Amino acid sequence: MADATSLAVNTLVANGTKAITVDVNTAATGARTLAIDVGGLSDRIALRLKNNGTDATNTLSVTLSAGTNPPAFRAGIGAFTKTGLATASTTIFGPVETARFIGTDGKLSVIIASDGATNAAAIWEACVYKLPIV
Repeated sequence: MADATSLAVNTLVANGTKAITVDVNTAATGARTLAIDVGGLSDRIALRLKNNGTDATNTLSVTLSAGTNPPAFRAGIGAFTKTGLATASTTIFGPVETARFIGTDGKLSVIIASDGATNAAAIWEACVYKLPIV
């Protein structure tokens, strides 16, 4: 499986099931910036990130980039960053505020990077879920 260049959105259905697309990163070092095409609406979006690293010192950091004003009129608050995501841990981000994080293209931008050793690989898997209105 090739390393992710964007993150697919899995639109969940009420009272149903859905086969989930999981995006992975297995080898790239440094930060990786990925687009999430949410069609301009991010308030029902959740990002699940699992650190699949094998070295206990290889933690991950995740940044949801500030959007562009307009349409993100609260973009001035800035990006949201979470560091120190431990090896073998799973973290969920969201729901995500459209007014703060959406870009002019209707996409979110997320940066996933290794906090570990200088040449450590950021090994992770990610799923983006769009929750239904019920």
